[in-house]
Amino acid sequence: TLRLLRPDFYVKGSEFKNTDSDMTGKIGREAEVVREIGATLAFADDIVFSSTLSLP
Repeated sequence: TLRLLRPDFYVKGSEFKNTDSDMTGKIGREAEVVREIGATLAFADDIVFSSTLSLP
């Protein structure tokens, strides 16, 4: 999808800064693709909200 959309910026939550604690196991590959397409990977330091955890 990143290769198709080719964004200038790709923003992830700050919880993804440390690839060792990446719950998805995909941020490393995503970062590679971001570099490949010439985009900038940025991390937002906002409070983390999970829509999944908000479900009753």
